[in-house]
Parts: sequence; structure tokens; C-alpha cells
Amino acid sequence: MYVIKMNDDKSLIATIKSSIYQGERNADTLSFLIPTTYEDKNIADCTLLLRYILPNGVGRSEELELDAIPYKNYYRYRLKVSTRLTDISGAIELWVSAVDFNDNYILKSGTTHIDVLPTKKVSDYLSDESLDELDKMGARLSQLSAVVATKADNLAYDEDKRLLQLTSEGKGIGNSVDISSATTDEVIDVDPIDIDDGDKDDISNDELITF
Repeated sequence: MYVIKMNDDKSLIATIKSSIYQGERNADTLSFLIPTTYEDKNIADCTLLLRYILPNGVGRSEELELDAIPYKNYYRYRLKVSTRLTDISGAIELWVSAVDFNDNYILKSGTTHIDVLPTKKVSDYLSDESLDELDKMGARLSQLSAVVATKADNLAYDEDKRLLQLTSEGKGIGNSVDISSATTDEVIDVDPIDIDDGDKDDISNDELITF
């Protein structure tokens, strides 16, 4: 866990630090302690946004999640540390903005930094044989992903040719499986296929909002 507190003068200070390494995903949580009120404004009425600039100069913005129970005189906001933060090693400059569009209210904190530590790539130390096996595994995963992407919904059997075939909306997809070598006494077990055909959109917005 990495805890950052906003002081009464809106400066940010890290009260608890942990090592964050390049490429980590959802292993750590950034927690922000924000005073419940600033002057007469209840911060819970605002949307709290984390603004940050990656080591390569790219700016990003994330909405922080508010805990239901305040911590003493502070609201606690959380953000899981994803690869959006850890993709590149180096110092990340960050600050928070509290925004309430109904009251035309914007509060900005001061800035602080967190460090993403570099890690070694195991691929740099693997033998050629091990790398070949990884390449083969990657190819098999790509083929599987391609089949899943076609949204197979049934399994057809050609009795004359003795071929099994994945189908989608009645059309064959992928390669058929020849079972002609099986004798009449052999039992062929086929696992049912359950593939979710719901579309999932992965939308990211890397534009740095300036307020």
C-alpha cells in the first residue's frame, strides 16, 4: 500500500511507501487521505481525480474511488496500481483535483512523485530452446484467441466424412478434426463449448484534462 495525504495547505505528502515495480498490475493500492472539508466545501460532494505525468511525458487521468467510511477527519480514496501506471520505470509526477460541476468548483492539490522501479526481463536470460518454447506457446494462444473471437456456438459432425467442426451461426470455423481412424466400438467424448458472445469494449482515454 502507498498512502498519500493532502495537508491543510493542499500539499501532498507520502505517509506510507511501498516499492512499486515496472510491469506490476493490481499488486498495490494508492490511497489518498483528503480532508473532509476545505473551507466550507464538503469534498464528498466532488469527484476526485488523480492527474499524473508518466516518465515519458504522457499525461493521464483516473477517477478515484471513495471509501464509504471516513478515516478520522479525512476521506480515503483508492486506486489500484495498474500497468497504466507501471508500464514505464521512472518518476511519476502526480496531483489530485476535486471537481464539482454543479457548483462550478475546482480544487487542485500540490504535486508529489512516486517512483516505478525498473525490473529485469527474464527473456534476456533464457536459452534459445526456452525462447522457442515460449514462441510456440504464444502461437498456440494466438490461435485459441482467434477461435474464441469467432464466437463458436455449436459443434457439427459430418457423418459421411467423419469430421468434427466448430460452427458459428451454422458456418464452419477453424480446422475440422478427422475422426475416421476411430473404430465403431470407440466412444468419442466431446466437451460442451461455452463461449460468452458478449462484446467487451476496452476504452481508455489517455488525454490529460487540464482542470
